[in-house]
Amino acid sequence: MGVGGKVKRIWFIAVLVIAAIGILAASFLGNSEAQESPSPEGFVREYLELVKARDYENIVDLMIDDRFNNDRQTKIDNYKMFEGDSNDFKKYEIKEVKDVTEDKATVVAVVEFKDGSIEQIPMHLVKKEGNWKLHIDTGDAFDDEDFKIIKKPDITQNEQSSSPEEFATEYLESHKAKKYERMAEMVIDERFPDLKERVTMYKESDKHTALEEYEIKEVKDVTEETATVVVELTRKYGEVLQVPLHLVKKSGEWKVYISSEDINKDEDFKMIKPATEF
Repeated sequence: MGVGGKVKRIWFIAVLVIAAIGILAASFLGNSEAQESPSPEGFVREYLELVKARDYENIVDLMIDDRFNNDRQTKIDNYKMFEGDSNDFKKYEIKEVKDVTEDKATVVAVVEFKDGSIEQIPMHLVKKEGNWKLHIDTGDAFDDEDFKIIKKPDITQNEQSSSPEEFATEYLESHKAKKYERMAEMVIDERFPDLKERVTMYKESDKHTALEEYEIKEVKDVTEETATVVVELTRKYGEVLQVPLHLVKKSGEWKVYISSEDINKDEDFKMIKPATEF
């Protein structure tokens, strides 16, 4: 559940900021420049109510997102991607406002999603030029002491999801067909969090390691939200590898989780035959 919950929480916070633009822009235009910024709770309530507004072209200026190096278009592209895989929320409750100073605050909300899951989500606000902004760092959401999974998704909501083997087959077929955009949508890749960068890097990698054939050897460690599919890959220049695909559920759909750690250290990884030429 760790990675799936992490992604949902990252998406949710990003989308919450999207909604904020409408109310804040309206307030700015309708009042004097001297108007005071809303309270932390007021700020959160306003953008929670307008979360479905999703004005990507404007929200990027209302957040501080450490993942995307302040690149405006990159943020817009990734928030659109997050929305495409999103799980809309049904209702929310502000549980606590704490650690409030002149320029920082934490608002803890309990959010119920349409798949039946319930999460407690901390939203860390900072003041910049007199206005609250939502700060998203590069850390793991599960390391936050205020983040909790209160209720997992209803099983009935996920019954139409493909099996781990079916999903792995679709992913590998996309790789064989060089459908890099589709591959990029099917993964959570810690090495390349930016969607466009993933597509570019997958294309570049395929120049030397293009997938030619594959065989699914084993499906194991299957739970409601995680699974491992062990595959044998035959790649360009005759290289043959056994590679584990670690799957996680994100909003009811399987994704391949690719860690930033060296795959050679995985117990299910094997070099069966090295490449004969380059």
